[in-house]
Amino acid sequence: MTDIQDLDIRIGTVHDRSFINDFVCVEPYIAQDYKHWIPRLTFEMKTHLSLKNPYFKRADTAFIVAFTKGRPVGRLSVQIPHQNQSSAVAHFGFIAAYNCKILKALLDAAEKWAITKNCSILTGPYSLSINDEVGCLSHGYEFSPRIMMNYAPDWVKDCLEESGYTNIKNLFAYDVPCLTQMPRAASSMIKMVERADNIDCRCLNTSDLKQDLEDIRIIFNQGWANNWGFIPLEPDDMTYMAHSMAPILMPELGFIARYD
Repeated sequence: MTDIQDLDIRIGTVHDRSFINDFVCVEPYIAQDYKHWIPRLTFEMKTHLSLKNPYFKRADTAFIVAFTKGRPVGRLSVQIPHQNQSSAVAHFGFIAAYNCKILKALLDAAEKWAITKNCSILTGPYSLSINDEVGCLSHGYEFSPRIMMNYAPDWVKDCLEESGYTNIKNLFAYDVPCLTQMPRAASSMIKMVERADNIDCRCLNTSDLKQDLEDIRIIFNQGWANNWGFIPLEPDDMTYMAHSMAPILMPELGFIARYD
């Protein structure tokens, strides 16, 4: 589909569930044309884009879908987190479109919506926040997406740049062969910890996962506080995350280490 005519751009909210269904279904349609594009699970996406997600308590959000002949052919979200360091900045995300023409129409609608909210800057992709999937794929199109990272056809980056968007940060995913030796510094650190008698380590406690996640949330917020674009996790974010992770969580692969 390279020449879409008569685009109908519609904007909905998280409360419009039939509209959200159209928004979610855009990606699986388009991903079929790309070998390495693995869309997120439909049921997971519908939950993520529902009021069960505490993100919507702390952001103004609009969902934009492009239709032609009644069929959804592109989507984009635009959101303004209340925790933003600058009230003039809005975010966009969940990019999926059949071609650059459709994406440009979606970006134009997102920009106009942001202006009505007194925002002068639109940055992204954030789907929905920096604590979710972020960035736009610019290299590695021959690989499937990694967890918490999205996929984008190779034309998307060029289309964004044609629309006036410029790169401000690079985000990397590393493949590490599991059977190689640990780096010397890491090995030395492991041996030092093994000799210490005031450090104890255990697996995640599924019977009291809420408390473990609260400890993780505090450490996460402290550790990332000075990072670019950081938005702290709230307690209800972790509760929601625990519910989302429950079907795939393997406690023996998650560890809590305590000092004294």
